[in-house]
Amino acid sequence: MTSTLHRIQDERLAGGLAMLLAIGALAFANFSDSGDNGGAGPYAITLAACAIVAVVLFARVLPGTANPARASWILAALALVTCVVFWSGLPIVLGMAAVYSGLRADQSVPAALGALAVVLGVVGCIVG
Repeated sequence: MTSTLHRIQDERLAGGLAMLLAIGALAFANFSDSGDNGGAGPYAITLAACAIVAVVLFARVLPGTANPARASWILAALALVTCVVFWSGLPIVLGMAAVYSGLRADQSVPAALGALAVVLGVVGCIVG
């Protein structure tokens, strides 16, 4: 029972960290420039989408997955593909899920690809 409890706490911690990164990056992307893009509306929409994806991944999908290595590869691929829409915050959430799942499965390559997607998503929000 202790290992199950620790796993649940780890997933909540990873999901919370993913959302904190997304909140910060999306806030910077939406409020740092006085251009036409961004604002409170787009920030709320992208933040809500990230929160929904994070809750689904970290509360339902990752705790119940039988093969975390396979899940980490799929999540890393999705995170890298969503870097095209970095402003959505999805590369950050999906990348953190890939990192968490990859580390849980002792797979360093998908975890590294997930971390790369997180970095690219954050840099895209800062630069873009």
